Amino acid sequence: MTTKKVTPLGMNMGCDPEFFFRNKDGIIGAEKILPAAGLVAGEGSKFIIDGVQAELNPRPSTCRALLANEISRCFRSLDAELKKKGNVGITADFNRAIEISKESLMELDEKARMFGCAPSKSIYRTKSSVNIAKVDPMEYRVRAAGGHIHIGKSNNTRLTAVIDKDHKRVVQMLDLLCGNTAVLVDRDPANIERRKVYGRAGEFRLPAHGLEYRTLSNFWLTSYQLMSFAFGMARFAVEVMADTNADEFFDAFTSKVKKRNVHNAINNNDFELAMENFQAIEKLICQYVARDTDGRYAITSANLAAFHHFVKRIDEQGLQYWFKEEPMKHWMKIGDAHDNGFFDWTQNVVRMDMAKAPKVAKAAA
Repeated sequence: MTTKKVTPLGMNMGCDPEFFFRNKDGIIGAEKILPAAGLVAGEGSKFIIDGVQAELNPRPSTCRALLANEISRCFRSLDAELKKKGNVGITADFNRAIEISKESLMELDEKARMFGCAPSKSIYRTKSSVNIAKVDPMEYRVRAAGGHIHIGKSNNTRLTAVIDKDHKRVVQMLDLLCGNTAVLVDRDPANIERRKVYGRAGEFRLPAHGLEYRTLSNFWLTSYQLMSFAFGMARFAVEVMADTNADEFFDAFTSKVKKRNVHNAINNNDFELAMENFQAIEKLICQYVARDTDGRYAITSANLAAFHHFVKRIDEQGLQYWFKEEPMKHWMKIGDAHDNGFFDWTQNVVRMDMAKAPKVAKAAA
């Protein structure tokens, strides 16, 4: 068995997650809350209008904890703005997909009635999920919230080269390691509806700064731990492909799982298939991660059992079993996200729950 490990490298990570605003009557368009030019939430960060949705553009960072700190600061700025304007009863809604009424849609500017996202590129034959231009936004009133991850080029020549010249294989690894694994966590059936329009497996863009992976929903805005998980798996996928042993790593992973099985697991939010795919590669993940990088990639040999317990609880009782707090309140309370990412959280919170599980089973017997 090979002893080669993935080599960590510095890369900027950014994002543009979406969410909605809601009042007592239902979903309202972001233009009712945010200024047309966007709401500046600090140097390099702002909220913008993206159709019905609001979109957060936090300042990127090479560190997930620092990026989380920036997201926290942004939501505190948004809360202050809502209070300053007297928007009592307005809350942030983090659903994966919603349906807005025709009446509410007609109250918005014509541009805001349209679908916010332009078509993506895809590593599959179709150029995008559907031809959005052919979908009537007034008849199909479902709007979805993405949680796109941005990988920035850096002074590292391997990272720049792989994004410029081999981005399709990078996206394939993102699907296998990040998108498929996210299906085990993000069980919301609204994902199936969302992916009728966009956010399917293999979707990406190539902005000037690097690569945008467009498959994930906004599920990771539920908590910092989920954000740490999603970005950790994405980082691992990119660093696998930017490694000097990239060809060996790619062949090892892709020989274990058929590309179409990953595609189908993501697009159909198929938990059983996603678990089958994950179990086929979990030993490789543990094998290629050096122990001194625990936490960098979210899942390692040290917390694999805890990850499976984490997923089992979601299967039994839903994501709310782990994350009961309203997301915006959760983000606003973060002082410093360091030492509380997904790996550390599984080693503490999830392992404590694992320790309780046998006692519960014994008592029930």
